[in-house]
Amino acid sequence: MKQNTFENSEWNSLTRLELLDFFSNSSIASSTSPPIEIQPFTHLELFSKFRDKMRRGKTPILPFSITTFKLVNTIKKFSVRSELNIFKCNDQSRMFDGIADVKDSEKEYTMDAPVGIKISHHHQCIIVSDYNNQNTIIVDLENCKSLKKILPIQTNAIELDRNYNGLHQDALLCFRKSCVMKYDLNQLLTESFESVTPLWTSTKCSALVGMTIVGQEVLVTGDNNRVYVLSLLNGELLQTMTLPDTILRATGIDALSHNEVVLGEGYPFDRLILCRKIDNTWKFVKILVEESVERENETPYPYHLVIDRATRNIIVSSCYGLELRIFSPDGQKRRTYGKDLLSYPEGMCINELTGELFVCDTDHCSIHIFK
Repeated sequence: MKQNTFENSEWNSLTRLELLDFFSNSSIASSTSPPIEIQPFTHLELFSKFRDKMRRGKTPILPFSITTFKLVNTIKKFSVRSELNIFKCNDQSRMFDGIADVKDSEKEYTMDAPVGIKISHHHQCIIVSDYNNQNTIIVDLENCKSLKKILPIQTNAIELDRNYNGLHQDALLCFRKSCVMKYDLNQLLTESFESVTPLWTSTKCSALVGMTIVGQEVLVTGDNNRVYVLSLLNGELLQTMTLPDTILRATGIDALSHNEVVLGEGYPFDRLILCRKIDNTWKFVKILVEESVERENETPYPYHLVIDRATRNIIVSSCYGLELRIFSPDGQKRRTYGKDLLSYPEGMCINELTGELFVCDTDHCSIHIFK
């Protein structure tokens, strides 16, 4: 049998594996192999890329168990990393990238009325809208105890455009100056806030309350019974959906499917509303849930809601009812929880890798984590 031989051009056409020993900082390659030109990465950079690639593997979404509802942690304060500057905030001059109302000797940050929360697995952080401190804080996801960054953003709600640039980086959407603004989250984490320019800023919208992303659109509740539909790419106003006159105020909102959203309606009613995209236009479909109020002064007020993507259960924070309510996708009540624990719950999110539910408890100035 004739022995196979390869010319250099044939070698170059093959796919080669370069083995790197991260411990000895050397390459493991055959002495008989022709030299291979590879990108000039350091071994540390290559290891970082390998780690990120492994993290990005498809992981099953874990549902939140509504039967267990076990409280596993309550967070009120965060330690401040030594490299973070600490500033005293006052009404006349807000300091950027600092810690509001924290003495240098204390080295910790205390929340005051957290209202919105999201988790970024790409950046390994939790983003919290800390309303009364007029900040949005970024917390380490691994231990939920230390601050990564603090931003001078006071917003009712936050949303994440995940992997927005195809580089496994997220973008943060928030309300500022009566507009929706979109920021590169990596820039917010690594640069001074003063130097970061929004990716886009929407036109002004009235009384912004909640928002969610559906496909390439951002749906924003506000101005009583209106829902603004913005382009996720540039913030352009695509549609203003006006709900029926019987609906007085839309509050929380989340996506139920690729073309459906569920909205909450606040005082004086207690409703969940279903809207659907039909022929490229968002339209009101029906009242999904309408619960009676037992007493005149007992208004649950579904201010925020989150939909579990694994089960499609609708989890509602009944702000004035001081509890969480869980409904099936067709509006059947499945459970209530938290009457003796929560006080004015608002924003929520689910850690889809662990099945944990994070709940903002505004009156107790804390975040509860349920498993």
